Amino acid sequence: MRELEYQTKVLDAFNAYLDVLKVEKAKADQVEDLKAQQPDLPIPSVDFAKATWEALKSKGVLPPSRAGIPFSERLDGCDRPVPNVTFKVPTGGGKTFLAVNAVSRVMGRYL
Repeated sequence: MRELEYQTKVLDAFNAYLDVLKVEKAKADQVEDLKAQQPDLPIPSVDFAKATWEALKSKGVLPPSRAGIPFSERLDGCDRPVPNVTFKVPTGGGKTFLAVNAVSRVMGRYL
């Protein structure tokens, strides 16, 4: 199946998101390591998902329809940040194709 132009644009934006997310996650992991080594220091945890959103926002690469919307926090059962994205494409726009490609990119680019 050939990628359509807007699908390529969506996946390119997702790649950019994953690249920044990976950097911000590494920083957050360093903070958690320091907290474990120095439990008496009041070091706050870093919400790497929010830091990613803010970095993309400051670079001006968020989609125009999202740029004015504040970050929407998601937490797991242990109150840890959970990154999330939404692909908004037209009906029949290949959401399954995008989802498969997105999972592949998460596995190869982020994890």
